[in-house]
Amino acid sequence: MEGDFAPIQEIVELAEKYQAHVLLDEAHAFAVFGWGLAHQLQLQDRILAITVTYGKAMGLHGASILGSKNLISHLINFASPFIFSTAQPEFHALSIRMGYDFIANNPELPKRLLENIRFFQSLKKVPTSKPGLASKTGPASPIHSYFPNAAADLQHIQSTLSENGILTYPIFPPTVPKGKERIRICLHADHQESEIRLLQQLLIENI
Repeated sequence: MEGDFAPIQEIVELAEKYQAHVLLDEAHAFAVFGWGLAHQLQLQDRILAITVTYGKAMGLHGASILGSKNLISHLINFASPFIFSTAQPEFHALSIRMGYDFIANNPELPKRLLENIRFFQSLKKVPTSKPGLASKTGPASPIHSYFPNAAADLQHIQSTLSENGILTYPIFPPTVPKGKERIRICLHADHQESEIRLLQQLLIENI
């Protein structure tokens, strides 16, 4: 929800110190950040298992567990949900393969997303006396939050943005704690600078 990053490097080092294992879910990082954050940090061989989902960036369905040959062999032979699941149709497996090919053949997309994130963060921010853009993320997160003065303002804000061609979603409890209602902003690689500037302008001046 916040778009914040887990301190993966530190977690792995702590696990190694105490002879523990790390399970990493890359659902929101896979394809958004290339092959994921573990790959970027070169931690694959130090993590027991990594899950990647195909229903996020790929827009498909299903997921994979990445790990050692011993781990995969164990899951194939002893994981009941896998053993008693119906095999996916061939066209779906082919779609996933095409998704992997697309990621491999378009390395510029994560770079373009990073450029959009940096551009968004470089624009004038909402003054502290008004509802503000807030994020606990690092400099590379596409997720940001806009917190209104009152939760009742959310629908109005979302409608105003929608009327100007900007699709956002109001987030209410219990998805977030009471008092943390927000407009959740997710930047994409295909957003134009003019669109990002319009979003910032609407939040600052018109809402």
